[in-house]
Amino acid sequence: MRLTRWWSRKGAKIAHAKETSNLAFEPLAPPALLYFPVQQHQGAPAVPVVKKGDEVRVGQLLARADGPVSANVHSSVSGKVKRIEPVLHPWGIWSTTIVVENDGENRMAELPPGVKDPTELSPEEIQRRVEEAGIVGMGGAMFPAAVKLKPKARVDTVIVNGAECEPVLTCDHRTMLERTDALLYGMKALRHALGAERVVLAIEENKPDAIRLYRELSKVYGYFEVYSLPARYPYGAERVLVPEVTGRALSPGKYPDSVGVVVHNVATVAAIADTLREGLPLIRRPLTVAGGAVKRPANMVVPVGTPIAHVLEAVGLKERPRELVMGGPMMGITVASDEVPVIKGTSGILARTEAELHHFRESACLRCGRCVDTCPVGLMPTQLARLSARGRFDEADRLGVTECIECGLCSYRCPADLPLTQLIRMGKREVLKKARVKRGA
Repeated sequence: MRLTRWWSRKGAKIAHAKETSNLAFEPLAPPALLYFPVQQHQGAPAVPVVKKGDEVRVGQLLARADGPVSANVHSSVSGKVKRIEPVLHPWGIWSTTIVVENDGENRMAELPPGVKDPTELSPEEIQRRVEEAGIVGMGGAMFPAAVKLKPKARVDTVIVNGAECEPVLTCDHRTMLERTDALLYGMKALRHALGAERVVLAIEENKPDAIRLYRELSKVYGYFEVYSLPARYPYGAERVLVPEVTGRALSPGKYPDSVGVVVHNVATVAAIADTLREGLPLIRRPLTVAGGAVKRPANMVVPVGTPIAHVLEAVGLKERPRELVMGGPMMGITVASDEVPVIKGTSGILARTEAELHHFRESACLRCGRCVDTCPVGLMPTQLARLSARGRFDEADRLGVTECIECGLCSYRCPADLPLTQLIRMGKREVLKKARVKRGA
């Protein structure tokens, strides 16, 4: 699963490695114990509303959103709350986590009634239901979806992101092929909720079956169009996707709604449909399981809160993984243990062997400018990395370190093999931490 190199100023054309694209989703039965961190989204952690010993049902609220940028957390099983304690989070932090013992009975909580047509609901009611369901961006960003349904400016275009430019991952591709009804319903709901004139389903050209399917459906339904994206990484990133589809450039620090656009991942749109049609909160998510250590790569639908170990047991391992990655090989994060749980933003689990790892062998910067040429948001990666390594975070902030989308292309292309992305990510975190402290003060 080594990635070959080719680059341009608009990102890089790298090996897709989409070997699982023809594998249909498999449902995974939940384990005996599930772990629900109260931080599964961007923004403030949710606040537990249950206590040790409480009986819970499928879809029941476990933790309530705390503030305008936060998200509810629900149980994906029925059973009993065993404990509430700090547990190792996929992000490498210790997060308050609600541990639920699965009773195997799958008893459902009382859910809101569904509607056959989303236009039966007011835009405000759609926003409220999405908020109550705890839906977040499922492409990896985990931004609360309800916030995007309350844009600060007039929105005329909704982009449904089916790019899935990250190598190896194919769960978005399978969502488009297997959850057609949900995507059609969800796109109609978003158009109605935002009063948008245009809905665009953006799909990379390496998914010709999905492009053909939805172009035919667009002729029948008429309320969306299909845009074929170049198969180039990272075209799925908002700051690249929005200008490509609409021709509107995003200013530094601005979100897509500042240019009249809202972007939602295809899995998020399907989850919105599940909420409005069936009343289901976000308690399961599609993901891809792959890597050289995996016996049987798969696309799966996994209950939120399932430990990675349970997922890997279902597919089998050929050998002990040298590294576990949550997400894809470019933007995924290495996790410390197979005991960490699947959360709402988990798009993939990669169990990688030693042969698949890249060990940095740093040499002096050649001043070649390749990292600058390939940066999709026009930053100066070597300078940002140097400032971050020296702790000069204020200077890095002035040069736009927080604009980095952490795509990994600068490190990928660097002939001196410098860990540019890692250093920039560190600087970005420090700048954002300082900003949060300042706001709190």
